[in-house]
Amino acid sequence: MPSSSSIFDNLAGNIIATAKPRTIVDIGAGAGKYGRIIRQIEKLCQLKIHATAVEIDESYIRDYKLHEIYDNIITIDATQLLRQTPGISGDMCILGDFIEHLPKSAGIDLLNYLLYRFSVVITVVPVDMYQGEWMGHAQEAHISLWYADDFTAFPKVSVVKRYEGETCFLLACMNGACSPLREQFVLLDERNRVSMGYPYRELHQIAVTDQ
Repeated sequence: MPSSSSIFDNLAGNIIATAKPRTIVDIGAGAGKYGRIIRQIEKLCQLKIHATAVEIDESYIRDYKLHEIYDNIITIDATQLLRQTPGISGDMCILGDFIEHLPKSAGIDLLNYLLYRFSVVITVVPVDMYQGEWMGHAQEAHISLWYADDFTAFPKVSVVKRYEGETCFLLACMNGACSPLREQFVLLDERNRVSMGYPYRELHQIAVTDQ
């Protein structure tokens, strides 16, 4: 479905507010949820963020009026980014409830590609959640399983786990090659708290449930 769980919306918003990115690419924009979060953070934090959506389905772009949310839209299969948009880069890339729609090998290749080009990459993924096509949209099927170990295999990664009913969701925050060593993003679980921020900046804290 083009919509997704709101379980990590507040955390994702706090990460964006803390990192203060000037550019964000939202891969698999769907109904534009993360685009709307970005615009809310702009107003709350008095930021100016250039937001680009990557969305394969032109009907989503039209029906959910993505042109009113994002500054730029790239209509492409995300797996083709590797060859067709070699110059894409930025401060932050978000893959919200997206990577499970790709074959596992393609998802790993895409993460490697993005970590070379973005300072911070955020991935939100449901674990063991079956989903077939939705309303005739075959690309909405879940076709790969992702676990915390799949993300911690990359360097400089923090993972948060939460449950919505019996469904487990993961948020992985990864520092890319473009992130200077002195500005590595930190996301640490401590009991029922999450601290996040750059080491030289003020840390923000929010409550975390169902760890």
